Amino acid sequence: MTLALYSDANSWLDGTKIRFENEEDAEPERSEAETITKAALIDLYPDHVLLWTTTDPLVPPAEAVPDLVRTIVSLLMAAYRYLRSGSRRSCNASSRCIALREC
Repeated sequence: MTLALYSDANSWLDGTKIRFENEEDAEPERSEAETITKAALIDLYPDHVLLWTTTDPLVPPAEAVPDLVRTIVSLLMAAYRYLRSGSRRSCNASSRCIALREC
């Protein structure tokens, strides 16, 4: 079950230096983001989380991932990508990776 697509996460990235190339490229970040999101929601909404099977908005509402959940997962994916790209470079005082590490 995919809660967000790489294209969703790319909408939060600058698209020039940092971006996801395809679904396979986004898999590590998606896996982490979905694990956190599901863990936070499964106790509150176990029946709903287990029904979400698609990001396609044309399927019945019970099966579609809610927009808010999709947004949260895509934001986390983008944050993880920024963090990973920042850790590959040195972090200076004005770097975005410093702010992300402090979160």
